[in-house]
Amino acid sequence: MVDLVILGLGSNIGDSKLNILKAYDQIENDLGPILAKSSFYQSPPWGFKANQDFVNSVIFIQSSHSAEQLLKLIKIIEKNMGRSPKTAEGYESRVIDIDILDFSGVTLERDNLILPHPLMSERAFVLRPLAEILPNWIHPKSGLEIKELTDKLTDLQNIVVLK
Repeated sequence: MVDLVILGLGSNIGDSKLNILKAYDQIENDLGPILAKSSFYQSPPWGFKANQDFVNSVIFIQSSHSAEQLLKLIKIIEKNMGRSPKTAEGYESRVIDIDILDFSGVTLERDNLILPHPLMSERAFVLRPLAEILPNWIHPKSGLEIKELTDKLTDLQNIVVLK
């Protein structure tokens, strides 16, 4: 069975664009084909302070892996790209971060995986690129359209499309 999956990627250590491009290659090799990629967006760190802004992207992929398998493979990609284990509670800078945002509209709550991503509706750096590639997407839990979700955000002006 093939599932349609939305992934969010972010980086704020080193050459962030290059880190995301490398992650795209690993995702295509290990998870499945990328059907759509958003532009790169620059945004300030969310939930913590850092010296470097983030570069973010959202992609839409096909995958034959279960959500749990996908998460395990994503953690391997992150580790192989140099992501360090967390050293403290909360958020911190990272070479690469890959989040499963939506997995074929499935709703799931497990200790290590909640679908759809529980904070995606609060994050302009997720919703703006998602709206770019899937303008008709509907949140599987709330039933809200992407436009309704982005209209609720107050920090959209902090997100800049990179050329």
